[in-house]
Amino acid sequence: MGRAEALADSQARTFRPSHTVERFWHWILQGELALLRGDATGAARAFSAGEIPVSRISLDIPGAVVTRNLILRDGVARAAHARGDLPAAIEIYRRLLGKGPDQKYVGLYE
Repeated sequence: MGRAEALADSQARTFRPSHTVERFWHWILQGELALLRGDATGAARAFSAGEIPVSRISLDIPGAVVTRNLILRDGVARAAHARGDLPAAIEIYRRLLGKGPDQKYVGLYE
């Protein structure tokens, strides 16, 4: 874990917060590290900070597929579960499985 945290610190010095995809990856990494440390509240904050805007048409097909179709989209639900808030985790998972124009994430195989 020490090496992962060192790499995350290095990445934090170079990432561009205004770049949606970089912000997404940065905060996903911070959330995963917080979960590993047992900090479910910090993980939820990190995962939420990196959420992508509501889905819209993008010409960046590879980037859109990667950032909008990962299993990593469930970080906030996993943080809720780690806090012991099973009803919140279930509700978040249900929203993730929903369809419609207001969805941030779209699963290719769902």
